[in-house]
Amino acid sequence: MNTAADKSRTRWNPVIICALLLAIFAAMSYSAALQKSPTIDESVHVVGGYLIRWADDYRIDDDNPPLFGFLTTILQRQNDLGIKRDDPWLREIVKNRFEQWAYSIQILYRTLEPASDQAGERVVYDGWAYVNRARAVFTFIGLLLGALLAWWSYKLAGAKAALIATLLFAFDPNFLAHSSIVKNDVPMALAMLWLMYSIWSFGRRANWLSLTHICLACALAVGVKFSGPLAGVFLVAALSVRALMSWTWQVLTYPLTGRMHRLLIAVSVCIFTGLFCWGGIWAAYGFRYSMTPDPTLHSDRTIAVKAIGYRKAVMTQNPSNQKENNSVAPLPPSSFVRIILWIDDHHLLPEAWTNGLLYTRFSTLLRTTYLMGKVSDIGPWYYFPCAMLFKTPLATLLLAAILLGRGAWRTARSRQSLDNSWNSRWTMICLWLPIAIYGFSAMQSNLAIGVRHVLPLYPFFYILMATALARWIEKRGRAVVVLTSILLIGLTCESVLAWPDYISFFNIACGGARGGIGLLGDSNLDWGQDLPLLSQWQQKHPDVPLYLMYFGTADPTFFGIDYINVDGGYDYSPLPIRRMDRPGILAVSASILQGISVSNELQIKIHRLRRRQPLTVLGGSIYLYEWTAADAADEQDHPPSTSQP
Repeated sequence: MNTAADKSRTRWNPVIICALLLAIFAAMSYSAALQKSPTIDESVHVVGGYLIRWADDYRIDDDNPPLFGFLTTILQRQNDLGIKRDDPWLREIVKNRFEQWAYSIQILYRTLEPASDQAGERVVYDGWAYVNRARAVFTFIGLLLGALLAWWSYKLAGAKAALIATLLFAFDPNFLAHSSIVKNDVPMALAMLWLMYSIWSFGRRANWLSLTHICLACALAVGVKFSGPLAGVFLVAALSVRALMSWTWQVLTYPLTGRMHRLLIAVSVCIFTGLFCWGGIWAAYGFRYSMTPDPTLHSDRTIAVKAIGYRKAVMTQNPSNQKENNSVAPLPPSSFVRIILWIDDHHLLPEAWTNGLLYTRFSTLLRTTYLMGKVSDIGPWYYFPCAMLFKTPLATLLLAAILLGRGAWRTARSRQSLDNSWNSRWTMICLWLPIAIYGFSAMQSNLAIGVRHVLPLYPFFYILMATALARWIEKRGRAVVVLTSILLIGLTCESVLAWPDYISFFNIACGGARGGIGLLGDSNLDWGQDLPLLSQWQQKHPDVPLYLMYFGTADPTFFGIDYINVDGGYDYSPLPIRRMDRPGILAVSASILQGISVSNELQIKIHRLRRRQPLTVLGGSIYLYEWTAADAADEQDHPPSTSQP
């Protein structure tokens, strides 16, 4: 006979296990991030966040909304970085936004002299430590995402579904990689899941609490990423479907049976949420139009407008080969650009927000993409399906295939066996609608540089998989439990063995991180994250000259790397470019080997390197090659093609 204590223990066991899985997830993710140097974008993100919080200045990293930047400062102090508000360099950034990269590198990695804080204590600026403290905040955001995923799965199919969904999430290398990186992809995933859960609750029984959650989730979406307005599309589409469904909608204490009344509620909620988000955007910018505290200092938006028109012209006139050509005349502003300019002219939104949206549009029109050995400036529509296929663990893919096959078989066999209640249909709408809208939007975008851009899709897939599997276990019992256990154990092993190289993770079928170089580039493989490994290698080989071709923004010298700067090397190096005229070791980032952002002069050299066997590969992203006496002699006849200040 079960006692009350036994029942209580049974009820709490799944909660404890889910919490334990999420704790393991956080430990694995953050400990892996601590082994990695700041990725390409993190430097600008944290410096921009510092200026947002302590200077009310939005000029740096303006292609991301300020709430994202503010999150990077939660665990920081004002004297953790040596930023001076009157630095003339900051004024130059308003004229040329690309100066923000060099400025951020200077602040994080080259401002190391001791300084005194207000209490008179001596401190030393440490950019890597600053980034790692910001990473801790984003790890917590990943935990919140996992907890919400588990909770919604539990509400749909009980404790088994919650456990399965949590395990799929906790051992997903993509979330392990990006939850502890200062980037807005995981916060965006949290906002989208939170929004759809709130819409799901509101559609079942509308009340003030669920409406509040809808508003807050939408505000979070537009506050962390410029793709956040897609949340409005989710809201309009989902509530429109709910209003048109034939079933009664309980709104507060009123059962609404007429479609017109339900549509009126849907429209009212959308308008109210839109106004809430509009106010939230202004609040995030301190209710100030100007992007800097100096109201006379403004960015030149005509530069972005002209750049957008130029890239549109390149795409229109030469769609098969989108290499930029200065002879192409820019097209006039599109309707989208004219609307943004009109909003800015009338000060309906802050200057930094409209400027950031314009730059986001510019940066997504043409973007170097690497897929299966081919470099292009337009991402093919199948880029993200391929990226998900390559970077999702094999066990997860097998489980998804089994469940998809079972679902198709059940549907073909007997439609009446499926649950066609309004509640079940509404749940399926709330889970599949964001997949359809966000997935379509991603496949139409030219910003095909990483699976991280479709991370918001994964939680919905995991909920669908977990609920389907939990119900299958209830019906079939032990055989399904054994199958599930084998696959989940395989997932756990594949994920644990990949630590700490989660950014460069590729599943076993793709050959792991070593196989990634022929499949995907950029943040899928090489994001400039493995300077600590290169530093450790050099400590073991201190007498070997090290030539460096590095794809990243973190300063190698900051990590104790004594390198020789060469043609095609570190873009922000203060060292002069030298010939590789003596034997040594050549360290090359995977992105450079793939031909991403490589000059025509270097293509032949890179092609020769690709045919060689590397001495070793560090973290999947840095390839080390022996530079022989014969190579050095050949280099004597080929002087550097470029020079750097």
